[in-house]
Amino acid sequence: MDIWAYQAAITRRLTWWAWVSITLGAFGFLLVGDFWRGMALQFFGWGFINQGIAYFGNLSLQKKLSKLDEKGRQAAIPEETRKLSRLLWTNAGLDVLYMLGGAALARFFSPEIFWVGTGIGIFIQGLFLFLFDWLHARQLK
Repeated sequence: MDIWAYQAAITRRLTWWAWVSITLGAFGFLLVGDFWRGMALQFFGWGFINQGIAYFGNLSLQKKLSKLDEKGRQAAIPEETRKLSRLLWTNAGLDVLYMLGGAALARFFSPEIFWVGTGIGIFIQGLFLFLFDWLHARQLK
């Protein structure tokens, strides 16, 4: 597996999810009701955060590649693979915390429907990111 191409693919996929989230969030603001506005706010916000992560991840990758010749790229593969794996597994753990926080917010912390929608929006974003990070990390054996 070419770790450099894999990292680029991950950032493209995260960019895709970011724009799906932003688009769904924007449409969600058009729906009637506080529940949908709470969820839309989360999709919109997480979409922009994910877009930033993907953008700066790609920028970092391009900067790294510009400093390495072919021999340096080959030599760096084991370390880059280890670092990416650790990052994805760490993020998967954090994603579980996002899901738990979103579920708790929706269920326990507020009777207001806006906060229920907000919590469910956080849960959905966390679930997607968990699957995203977990699946990508598993492919890095």
